[in-house]
Amino acid sequence: MKGWFEAGGAGGVEIERLEVGVDLLPVLGFVPDRLRALPWSVGFFALPGGQQQPALAELGMALADLRTADGIRVRFSSCLATATV
Repeated sequence: MKGWFEAGGAGGVEIERLEVGVDLLPVLGFVPDRLRALPWSVGFFALPGGQQQPALAELGMALADLRTADGIRVRFSSCLATATV
């Protein structure tokens, strides 16, 4: 990534990776509401109600390592680049 900036004429390039833990609500409450905003969620909401809950429960089990007392904690990372032009 540093090379991209340098190739573009930037100098003094520094790349810093930032990580943060984001606390989210429990999967059963969080996921359905967020899915509604995504165009590909049609398949999930087309499932009969009796199949939606098992799908969410399976997702909850897959994320068990992220579980906290209040929901789940997901780690997000990003890169911050600083340079002079």
